[in-house]
Amino acid sequence: MEGRHPLGERNETQPYSSTGHIKVESNARPTATSVNVIGDVQAENSRSVKLAGSTVGGSVPLVQGDSATIRNDHIEGTLLFDDNSGAGNKDDQCARL
Repeated sequence: MEGRHPLGERNETQPYSSTGHIKVESNARPTATSVNVIGDVQAENSRSVKLAGSTVGGSVPLVQGDSATIRNDHIEGTLLFDDNSGAGNKDDQCARL
């Protein structure tokens, strides 16, 4: 899952470490469990993004995608949900956190 996540690919990644940033490509559906990313995990126009039990040293901006699941993760920077089409309040999607 390092670098770019290819268009439309479904990928399930288990214990993994990346020293850079991860950019999720348009229409991709990655699932990452117990990964360690030094930089950011960035997704724009993705179909779904799932992080579970992972550590992200940077930020996680999830913009204009369908859905995202963030569960039991440690994110050092900011978590941003913006203009996603999944369930929730589109003006303030992190309000319940």
